[in-house]
Amino acid sequence: MCSSFHAQLPRLTKTEMLGCRVQLFVNNLPTHICMVLDRENICCFDDGSYKPGPTELESLQLRPGRNSLRYELIHPCNNDRRFSVKADLHLWMPHDKVVIVDIDGTVTKTDVAGYGAAKLGYEYTHQGVCECVTNISRQGYKVLFLTSRAITLAQSTREFLRSIGFANGGCGMPEFCLITTTETFLPSLIVGVRGADKFKTAALQEIVSAFAPEVKIRSSSEAKVPGWRMDTSPQMSHHRAAPQ
Repeated sequence: MCSSFHAQLPRLTKTEMLGCRVQLFVNNLPTHICMVLDRENICCFDDGSYKPGPTELESLQLRPGRNSLRYELIHPCNNDRRFSVKADLHLWMPHDKVVIVDIDGTVTKTDVAGYGAAKLGYEYTHQGVCECVTNISRQGYKVLFLTSRAITLAQSTREFLRSIGFANGGCGMPEFCLITTTETFLPSLIVGVRGADKFKTAALQEIVSAFAPEVKIRSSSEAKVPGWRMDTSPQMSHHRAAPQ
């Protein structure tokens, strides 16, 4: 089982790129798996889904932990013009313990404002957050960060997470996995402000389904699981989600 393979290539002319093949590279080695571009320059498999089948997954020959993943498109009219998107692909065991950490308002001091605070020169991360996540990781938990940021900000968000903690001689973040929205920047802001609860409930369901397909997530204020959130905004779905 796996979560969805989401990738959005740069904004090209949609009509000329529609249906173009995108090859997947794992750990810099070409695979036999290809995806196609839909009308929004989003990669999907031939059947329209975003998840490979069991045989395709096995053919990737993943190593335990983090694997590098690259989606590569060759322009149909110019073989020298390549477009690529990088991601991480993590192989975890069914018995692994996972802790899910929200970024916006937990790692950062604010939700939406945290998107651009660093570029404006503001310190916007909570002190000690790297040490806290590292201690959790040392207890044997896999770390998964969840954010309503845009998929187009995925790489910069990974770089941000890997960089915090070192400035003041800290320990930095342990190895982690990242899940974002599938939206571009402006639509993701709307999700972050108006629909984060709905998005994160759906994301949690997909994460849980990868380990236990029979478990369903429900969101209600009466059913809570322990959560950590360091701001005063309304409770989010990842604090209220609980298996039925």
